[in-house]
Amino acid sequence: MRILTHLGGIVIWSIPTILVALIIMALLYPVRLRNLKVRRLKTTACHELCILLFVGYTAFLLSATLNLETIWVCLFHGWPLPERVPFEGTISISLFSGLHTVWDCIMLCGNILLFIPLGYFIALLWEKAAWWVPTILGVCLSLGIECIQLHIGRTFELEDIVLNVCGAFLGWLLIFSLRTNARTSNFFHAVRLKQASSQASI
Repeated sequence: MRILTHLGGIVIWSIPTILVALIIMALLYPVRLRNLKVRRLKTTACHELCILLFVGYTAFLLSATLNLETIWVCLFHGWPLPERVPFEGTISISLFSGLHTVWDCIMLCGNILLFIPLGYFIALLWEKAAWWVPTILGVCLSLGIECIQLHIGRTFELEDIVLNVCGAFLGWLLIFSLRTNARTSNFFHAVRLKQASSQASI
């Protein structure tokens, strides 16, 4: 029960970060439409929904891994923000050596599941993205998160990077497998950007 309460708190206090990300996305929407017009492309409702979910997921990922929810909790209650000593965290380069409790197993599975949407949305929104695209992005994003965690007093764990990259690759592999299924072809067609039809001037 304590674990579920903790996870629920992370989800709830990630909502402000998600809302900020969606507001920024809305402000940049006209710029994106102009860019699509220059490229002679038009979007679809399904494509926009997938981008909306991708932005929301990215905001949640950053909030959950960088303790951004702590900032919102302090602001909500009027508490002072916690002081951080630069690089007060620790470094762990061991792999899969600490699976002793239920929480350790949850964290192991969570590190994989947390990055599956990254590969999923990359493969979904960018049809030509090869397997190495989410893999490299997973490495860069996970490495950046771990470096920041080291700065804010958490542990830089090589194990997390490996698990995150596996999750990103599994997400890409899922979409790659579904693209070969005839029953899902209509969905992928709806997500794909369309070529804008050019009307001849009279």
